[in-house]
Formats: sequence, C-alpha cells, structure tokens
Amino acid sequence: MANTKITNHIVDKTFISGLTAVTPVAGDYVIIGDTSDSNNLKKALVSGLTDSDTSLLATDIKIGEDDETKIDFETADEIHFYAANAHQVKLVDGAIVPVTDNDIDLGTSSLEFKDLFLDGTAHVDTLDVDANATVAGTLGVTGAATLSGGFAAANKSTVIVPDGTGDDDWAFEVHNLEATDGRSYGMKIEAGSTANDQALVIQDHDGTKDLLVLDGASKLGIGTGTLNKIVNFADPAQGGETLKLHFEADSSADKWGIYAYDRTNSHYANMSLGQNGIYITGADNPPKIGIGTASPAYNMHIQKAATETTLAIQSNISPTGSSVGGRLRLQLGSMSNAGSGIADTSAGDKLGQVLFEGQGTDYSYQAGEVACVVTTGDGNDGRVNQGAALTFGTMSVGATSQVEKMRLTAKGDLCVGGTNEEHTSSDIGPSIHLMSDTYGTDVSLHLHPDTGEWSLYAYNGFLGIIDHTANTYRMKIASNGEVTFGTTNDYGAKLTALETRSDHTALLGEATDGSFTHNVIDASCTRNTANASYRLYQGQRRGTAVVFSVNDAGNVQNTNNSFTGLSDQRLKTNIADAGSQWDDIKALKVRTYQWGMGNTGHTQLGVISQEVEAAGMNGLVEESPADEYHIAYDSSLEGEKIKSVKYSVLYMKAVKALQEAMTKIEALEARVTTLEG
Repeated sequence: MANTKITNHIVDKTFISGLTAVTPVAGDYVIIGDTSDSNNLKKALVSGLTDSDTSLLATDIKIGEDDETKIDFETADEIHFYAANAHQVKLVDGAIVPVTDNDIDLGTSSLEFKDLFLDGTAHVDTLDVDANATVAGTLGVTGAATLSGGFAAANKSTVIVPDGTGDDDWAFEVHNLEATDGRSYGMKIEAGSTANDQALVIQDHDGTKDLLVLDGASKLGIGTGTLNKIVNFADPAQGGETLKLHFEADSSADKWGIYAYDRTNSHYANMSLGQNGIYITGADNPPKIGIGTASPAYNMHIQKAATETTLAIQSNISPTGSSVGGRLRLQLGSMSNAGSGIADTSAGDKLGQVLFEGQGTDYSYQAGEVACVVTTGDGNDGRVNQGAALTFGTMSVGATSQVEKMRLTAKGDLCVGGTNEEHTSSDIGPSIHLMSDTYGTDVSLHLHPDTGEWSLYAYNGFLGIIDHTANTYRMKIASNGEVTFGTTNDYGAKLTALETRSDHTALLGEATDGSFTHNVIDASCTRNTANASYRLYQGQRRGTAVVFSVNDAGNVQNTNNSFTGLSDQRLKTNIADAGSQWDDIKALKVRTYQWGMGNTGHTQLGVISQEVEAAGMNGLVEESPADEYHIAYDSSLEGEKIKSVKYSVLYMKAVKALQEAMTKIEALEARVTTLEG
C-alpha cells in the first residue's frame, strides 16, 4: 500500500476499489471511518466469526445508500424502511404498516400487482372493481363499492344474479349497518332516462305477475303494474284491479287523500286496519271512522268492551318551561284568515261541545255538557266583537236531560246556578256569581274544612255566615247594611256584636304596631253641634239605664258622677309626701276663653298650656300631633304638636295647696284665739 493513498487518515477511493475482497475471520481487523473524530480511520477487531458464518447481526444496524434511503433495524422487534427522504414503511410483529396513516399505495395506476391472495378479512374504505369480481364467500363493505360494469349475466345488460340454493336462502340481501343519521343508503337504484322507465320490478316465480313495481315518476304498485296513482294496491288473484287503494294529494275532482274503491260494484269500499281495530266506512259522505267497532255511529266512534276507553294526545319531548302538550281543537266555521267577507259566527253558536251520555233502562240520556258558546255577534262581526263563554251543564234527579248550571263568561265572571251574563259595573273585576235562576230564591257557598261545616248564605235580602255544626248564624248583613255578629235580632244598630259567654269581650279594638300613632277606636258624627244634641259614646245596662255617655260637646256623664283612677298601694313604689304646691297654684292664671273651632260660642274657664309652662309647671303639659280639624282651622299647625293640660294632676296640686292653706288658716286662727285671750 502506497502512503500517497492515505493522507491524514483519509483514504482515497481508488485505493479501496483496488483492494482484494476477502471473508473476515476471527482475529482480523476492519478499518472504519469514524465521523465523530477528525482522525476518522479506526480499526475494529472481528471476533466470533468463522468461515461458515452467513449472518450480519448487530444492534441498531442500518443498510442503505445514505441515512435518508436505508433499511434501519431500529429495535429488536421492528424493521423500518426509508425512501425519498421519508420514513415510509415499518415491519412490526404480524404486520407491514405505513408510518403515517393513509399515506402509502400498494401499486400505482400504471404499475399494478397481479393477484392478491388473502386468508382473512380485507378492510377497504372504497372498493373499485374495474373488471370482473368473483366472491366465493362473503364480501363486507363498510364504505362504498363502485361496480363500473355491474355483474353481467346472459341476456341482461346490468343485473345481479346471486345464487340462492336453500329453502331459506335469500336471492339477494343488502345491509346498511350505519344508517343512523338518516343520510346513508341501504340500497340505491336509479331509474332510466325518462319518468316512464321502471326503476324496480319484482315478479312472481314464472314472471307473469307484477308483485312490486316502482317507476321513475315515484309511483309505486303493489300487486299491479298499472301505476295511475302515487301508491297503488291491488290483488293479483282478482284480476289485478278489482280492488285498489290509492294515496294521492287532494285535487278538485278527488277530495280524499286515502280511499278504497270497489270497481266491481262501482262504489267506495269500507276499509279496516287490524282485527277489530280501525274501520272506515266508504258509503258515508263524509266517511265514519270506527275504532273498536265496525258500525260507527259518528264521524269518529271509539268503542271498547271494557272500562276506561282512553284517547291520549301526547307531545313526547323534553319539557323546557314553554313546551305544549297534546291539543284537541274544536272549531266552527271555515277557519280562514283571508280577511273581511268571511261568514262569521253569531251569538248563540256553539263553537264546540263535549257531551257526557249514559244509558237508562228505557233510553240513553245526556247527563252533562261542556260547551263554548258565542255570546256576542250578529253574523257580520269581526273577531274582536265576538265574545264567548264556557258553559257547564248537568242533569238533576227527576230530569231527562242536562241543563246549564255554570258559566264562565267572556269577562272572566263565574256564574253558578244560572245563565245570567256578567256584571255591568265598569269598576269591578272578574267575579263569582252564585245565582238562583234554577232553584228557589236562595244561594249559598258551602265550606267543608276538616272540622265542621260553614255556609256563606244569601236569602231574602240578607247575607249570612252559618255555622252548621252549631246550627246558628255567626254573622248577618241585612239589605240596609246593618251587620250583626252572634245574633239575628234587630237592635237598630249598624254594627251589633252579641257575646253570650261570660269570659269573652263582645267588641275589641287593638293596634299591634310598635310605632302606632293613630286612633284605636274613632267615633265621629258629621252633625256639628256642641249642645248635647247627640252622644258619641254610650254605656248602658240593657233594659235598665244609661250609665255613661260622651256627648257632642265632649262632656262626660255618668249616673253617680264618680271618676276613679288606680290608687292601690300594692301597685305603687317610692311613696313620699308631696312638696309644697303653694307657689305653683299661686302662679297659675285662671282664664276665661272661647274655642275658635269645634265647640264655638261658649265661654270656658281654664288655663292656657303655654302659661302653665311659663309658670314652671312643664310636667302638667303634654303634646300630641295636630289632627285634621286643627290643621283645617290653622294650616300653620300642619306637622306641629298641640299642647294639652293634665287637669287631673292640676286638681291634686290644688288639693295640696288647699291643705297648706288650711294649715296656715288653722295657725292664724290659733294665734287670733290666743291674742283675744
């Protein structure tokens, strides 16, 4: 080896090409170019090799032109293939797989493989068979299969002739296992180029009778190939068209969407669905529908040979707070929204009714009715002028038919016991009316709580509340407005409360607000006199004497002139002798005066509150808000306090002052006696 071929550990390529190829054995060295070192020529000892070794085994070995086009034994269990500067395919346990999903083709459009042999399942998104396809077993297609030439057979242009050999075999079967969203097809068949071309024809075993025919105009025939309606049913055994059932949209000549026609007898035929199920009469116009009966007596007749025959109308959705359930609509008229000129309903028309009927030993009878009755309208009114009421009728014992007993009027009034219309007062809202149109002259509202029985009873010009347990009136309001509690006797009073128990109060007035400032009981009269013309209050022993009264001047009278105040020592504390009242009484100014309001024109004797305060006796004066009469007399008093004097305290101060005067008089009398010796 010439040294010129190796310079700074770099080997000239001509040197390598001129070397003789040998088989390495144990103990030989292999020269390796190390890219991680500038002195890249290294030697590697070959060990464990013999002349019989035919394998090249090493961890993470790579074979190829360069690092982008190679076979890489990356792990102990996988072989990876790189080409065109990309990681393409890998061989793993039991599979050859692409590195990236949906990335590698098996062959090309110009270079195809010859045969494909599989002992298992081929999972194909789209299967495109350009030539013939022979399927000996089962072909399962999850996606779409396009048959460019179809399955050709004998003298048919494009037909499918699968082989069904057993008694229970299907000649042809199509499954769509993923048609849950309403968009996938189980099987799609396209008709020819015109509407008259047939898309599907199924015939009997010898091809003489049409079992199912579908043409390009969306007409379907079952048992017939004569397609003059949208859906045509016929019985092939009866000549093909003896009996037909047609489904079609309404037209000017044919107003039935579904009908059966007996062509042999030339009339519409009865129809039935299910055994003892739904019957539709053909001879009646309009037809009658019977559910559970073959002889319907009404437009729709539901009959069941058991109790609880039920008609259910259900909206099966998840409620949202504004959802609406099933509806039953009863209508009268054309139900047109065309505007003016439509024949309208009039007063007295029933827009709909629900009848309740039963059977007696002699006749059937109508026991009840719920109806919606038009109450206003003359036959030429718009809807805004037509009021309606709901009426409820029942049949009484002894009667042969129902009579209206209750009405919910157009204004929202509820009338029970009569058919009179609602109130006419414009200032009254919806009301409940208990009327005596049907029975007698009295009406009542009965209340049945857990214990006892009560009635609100109106009769002969009065209204009463009756306690039926005690069989007595608890309250009564007469036609003149007089109200009595606990009695029906006339005491000549607007309000009478009679108490028969010894431990109860007949009349009580009580205010419970902690900041109450008004009147608990207020007695007033519009007659403006102050001369004992009438009494504001009166107390009497019934049938004996009046013992207490307050007249129009505010004067209080009683039979024995006795006015008392609580003075029991047991109710008092901090008892002490009162101090001298001499100076206070001496400082008082006793005045004469007349009132400027109320009890006018009379001279009074008394004191003035402000002068009492000026004399230093503030404790004798108290204040209260000015009332409406004070303010009417002097508007400047609005929001002000009115002063009053505690005359009862003033009287006691005078008594004390009198005692002091008596003591002084007695002392003076003693001195005079001594001096006169």
